[in-house]
Order: sequence, then C-alpha cells, then structure tokens
Amino acid sequence: MVNKMDRAGGPLELMASLGAFLFFCLMLAVPSGYSYGAALLLLAGLLFCAQRPALGLSREDRMLAWLLLANTLIALAIFLLHGDELKTIDQSSRYAMAIPIMWLAMQRPPRRSWIWAGVALGAIASVGITLWQRHWEGIDRATGFVTSAIPYGDIGLMMAILCAAALFSLSGAARGRAWPWACLLGLGVLAGLFSCVASETRGAWIALPPVAVIFCVAFGRRRDLWRLLGAGVAGVAVLAAVFVMMPDQGLKARSFEAVREVQMYLHERNSGTSVGARLEMWRMALEHIPKKPLLGWSYAQYEAQVKRETVANKASPFVATLANTHNNYLEVWLHQGSFGLLALLALYWCALRGFCRRLRHPDLNVRVLAVSGASVMASFFLFGLTQVILGRNNGVLFFLVSLAVFWGCMRHEEGLAPGLARPTQASP
Repeated sequence: MVNKMDRAGGPLELMASLGAFLFFCLMLAVPSGYSYGAALLLLAGLLFCAQRPALGLSREDRMLAWLLLANTLIALAIFLLHGDELKTIDQSSRYAMAIPIMWLAMQRPPRRSWIWAGVALGAIASVGITLWQRHWEGIDRATGFVTSAIPYGDIGLMMAILCAAALFSLSGAARGRAWPWACLLGLGVLAGLFSCVASETRGAWIALPPVAVIFCVAFGRRRDLWRLLGAGVAGVAVLAAVFVMMPDQGLKARSFEAVREVQMYLHERNSGTSVGARLEMWRMALEHIPKKPLLGWSYAQYEAQVKRETVANKASPFVATLANTHNNYLEVWLHQGSFGLLALLALYWCALRGFCRRLRHPDLNVRVLAVSGASVMASFFLFGLTQVILGRNNGVLFFLVSLAVFWGCMRHEEGLAPGLARPTQASP
C-alpha cells in the first residue's frame, strides 16, 4: 500500500528508492548482488551531500555518524601501523561510506514500499538459488553467491525477520489493498526461513529470542502480556517438536554434531573438528590478546604465531587452515586492539539503543522501522559470536546499509509524525 507521502519525491528520492530495492532484492540472488544497490545509494548520498543541505542532526544522529567514522579511522590507523595488506582495510572502509547514505535517508528517504518489495523479492529469489544448488548442483549446504553457507543463512533469516516486521505495517490498511502485500511479505518470511534452514546454519537461530522480545515490546499491549507469553511458549514447543521430528540429517544432524564436538574438545582437547577448531582459535586469541591489548597483532605476525604453535603440536594443524577466529569481537580485538573493539561495541550500543527507544512510538511507521533496525542490530551482534560476519563484504554491507536506511527513514518519519494529520497506521 502506498500513501501520498510515499509517492512524492524527486531524482534523489528515486535513486534512493531504486538503490534500496536493488540492494535487498539482489543481495542473495546474483553474484555480488549487494554491490549494485549499495553503489547507487552511495552515489545518491554523495550527490545529496554535495548540495550542502541543512541536516538538522540530533545528538543521536551525530553520535552515530562519529562512531561510523571512528570505526573506519581506527582501522586505517592500525592498518598503517601494522603494515598489513591492503585487503585487510577493505571492510572497515565501508563504515564511513554509510554516513552519506544515512543522511540521504533522513532527508530524501527511499520509499518504504520499494524497501519492503526488495526485501520480500530478495528472500523469494533466494529459494530458487537454494533449490538449484541443493537439487541440481548437489551442494549439501546452500551458499548462494556469498561464498559460505553461514552468511547466506544469516542473511536469509534476517530477510524473513524484516518481512515479518513489514507485515505489521498493514494493520491499518484497507483489506483490498493489504492482501497483495500480505501475500508477498508472507512468502518472503517463508522463503527466508527456508533458505536459512537449507544452509544448515546453526548460529543464526540464536537471534530469534531477542528478536521476538523486540517484536513483543513494539507491537504487544500490556493487557495481552499473558497471551504473548503463552504464544511464545507454544511457539517454542512447536519448534522443538518440529526439530525432534526432523530426519537425522541436515540442520538436526549438525546440531547434535556440534554438541558432540564441544564435548570432545572439553574432555580430549580435540581441535581437529569444526567446532573444536573454533574453540581452539578462541583460546589462542584470548591467550595472545593480553600480549598486545591496545593496538593488537598484525595479520602476518599472528598467522606466523599460529603456525609456530601448530608445528610445536600445541594446536591441531586444522586450526591453521581457518581464515579467522570465527568470532567478530575477538577478531577485532586481536587485530585492532582495544580501540577497535570499543568503537565497534559503541556503534552497536548507540544504534540499538536509538532504535529501541522508539519501539513504543505512537506512529506505526516509526515503530516498524525501529523494529527493523533493532532486529538487524541484535541479530548481527549475535551472529558475530560464532563468525566474523562483518569481515565479509556481504555481511558488513547488509549491516551498514540496513542501519543507514532504517535509521534515516525512521528519523524522517519521526520528524513528520508530531504534526502529521493522519491516523497512526502505517503503509509499506
């Protein structure tokens, strides 16, 4: 459903809308799908900034922009200090690029209908890729075009969550205009979940409990508290029953395998398994971080140290084959020191706090965007516990573009809401 405000706009709004649509729609559907929409959004953001507009930034807006810039500048300083390869600064440079996109979305926001259509169609398109890879290519775990099953599953689940948030924006729409959107977004939810399950990603699912809390806070009413609790318990019971009845293969088999590998590591120090190697990498990182806590280790230095320990039989040779620590926070702390870790955690905290402050906003448009942004922040924070999700182009761009778009659109809607002569229903 599209209202008058959603239809209005000039060239920059059109570029922003098309960029947001392409970003989400192509994310999982084509090789490097994340780059096309992000590039268009960045171009629109730079053109907007070139006009030297009066931004009217709040304290929160300025803090978020400074933290985005700080994450890039700290990484750049550490890169120059350590003499690392140029590719190690690649993902960190993206943080500063999110600033003009955020400012653009605050003043010339992309149309919400284009955002939600892109998310839903992107999730649905991933099903085709998933089926092709698993049934025609014979790949056990769907990876899409993002080189790994883990971020593919994480982003698939994230798209399902965003489609679920968008469904709540239909609550005030006329039934005849809402049902096409409800069908599209509902399919997006199912498609995103399917792709996540088909990727057999285990770490993605830990994001669901905090996301469920975010949804309950935003859309639940106090008198419905017991109903929500009952629905939550019922949902957990259904998921548990589905898990128990699943065939002993795929996601279920990998879940039991993870438990077994943890036990093997704890009892036998076996680091020759997938989970055991990650636990060993965490142990080694925690052992070496105190030696250089402020500025961290260069990539070359630490790689040489890991090889020395494997040669000395202090760790399994399998550990040396891992590309990173498989923990976003240990990875940043290890290679960018305490300054890099604090900057990243501060960014998460500032963004999540800002979104959560608006979960009970009287305007439903603001609330839906706040739920979307808070869900991205909470989910990616948890994704980072078991992988370096922000160390990949697809992961860091999904995180940053979503943050910039949802924050900017939310702040724009918040500015309209107080004097807006319309009911507090939202539209996609």
